[in-house]
Amino acid sequence: MENPGKHKFKNYLNSVIPPRHRKARMSLIDPGIRPLIKESVESLYTKKPKGLLLMGQVGCGKTSILWVVYKYCFYHRMNGINVPKNHPIDSYLNLTFVTHAELINILRNSSGIGESENIGIPKKLQRRILLIDDFGCGYDDKAGWNLSLQDELFDYRWKRCLSTFISTNLTPSKLRKWPGWERIVDRIADPNWMTHIVVPGGSRRK
Repeated sequence: MENPGKHKFKNYLNSVIPPRHRKARMSLIDPGIRPLIKESVESLYTKKPKGLLLMGQVGCGKTSILWVVYKYCFYHRMNGINVPKNHPIDSYLNLTFVTHAELINILRNSSGIGESENIGIPKKLQRRILLIDDFGCGYDDKAGWNLSLQDELFDYRWKRCLSTFISTNLTPSKLRKWPGWERIVDRIADPNWMTHIVVPGGSRRK
C-alpha cells in the first residue's frame, strides 16, 4: 500500500524546488564526482559533517546538486513527522537554502536578534545546514558592513562545523583577490570543513 504521506511530501517539494530542478537526483550526477557528493550527504547527520564547495562553469549542474542535498535532508527528516499546517518545514529540517544575493538581503534586513555573542547573524542562517547558491553573484564591494556580517557568518559556521554547501562560478584563488575576503576564503578553503569539487562539463542549458 502506498504511503499516504508521499503525495504530501511531493507536493511540498514541487512548491519549493524550481521546475527545472525537480528531477534532480543522485543517479544523474556525473559518476566522477558522485562518490564525493554521496560521502558529504551521508555525513550530514553524523558528528563530523562535511559540506561542499561546488565550482564550475555556468549551467554545469551545481544548483541541481544542491537540490539533491535538499531532497536528501527532506526525506531523511520528514518521514513519520506530522508537521502542523502552515508551519515552515525548513525549520523542522534545520536547513536554509538561499542564493548569495538573498543571503546578503537577509543580513541587511536582520533585526540584529541572534545569539548574544553573534548579534549580527539571523537565526535562519544559524541553522544546522546552509545551502548557498551562486556564491559571488551577490557581492557588493562598496558595502563594507555587509562584508563584515558575511565574515562573522562564515566564522560562526566554521567554528561550529555547521554543514555548509556552496555553489560558485569562482575559485578560492579568485575570491582571495576581493578586498577584505581573505578570512572568509580561508574558512571556505579549509578541507576539514568542506570538500572542494569541480563539477565537470559546460552549460547543459544550451
